[in-house]
Amino acid sequence: MQGLSSEGSGRIGTVTIRIIVCAATAALFALLNRASAFFEVAEGVSLVFPASALALVAAALSGWWGVAAAFVGFMVSPWGLQTDLFRLVFFSLAVTVQAAVPALARFRPAGTTTARVVRVVSYGAVLNTLLSALVAVPGVALLANPPFDLRQTGLAFASWFLGDMTTIVLLGVPALLLLRPALLLDEVQLA
Repeated sequence: MQGLSSEGSGRIGTVTIRIIVCAATAALFALLNRASAFFEVAEGVSLVFPASALALVAAALSGWWGVAAAFVGFMVSPWGLQTDLFRLVFFSLAVTVQAAVPALARFRPAGTTTARVVRVVSYGAVLNTLLSALVAVPGVALLANPPFDLRQTGLAFASWFLGDMTTIVLLGVPALLLLRPALLLDEVQLA
């Protein structure tokens, strides 16, 4: 009996710690999301989006807890076109794609350093940002006042994709290297 109760309390402790980490990560997402408004180049589009770097790190380190933290953090810190509940949920989901793709990829410390870096950058900077831009930018183009024309939509897409991807490569990948080097470096490099 005693072994069962200590095992159960261990699970409760683990869940409690995950919830606390999730809440703290969501608060950091909210802060970084609000900071993005300072780099807004078009309504709802930021050239530098520091929260995208945190999306990679949170998903790589915490999996779906990191994805939940991203969604909550975006929900509590609206800016740009997030003026009503529908828009807030839509853009929060669109941006949360950036955390969901790395969570689905489930980075494992396997392969050479080159293979690990390519895997993290491919799923954690390129594919996730591309999908996020493909989901969000049409919404930005339609909801802007006045709606974007084709040229403005193209510029918004390029700004979203390139700005977020660059931010992830410059901030997220180095942060991941500091926090979990085995995801990027093979055993030879770690030795």
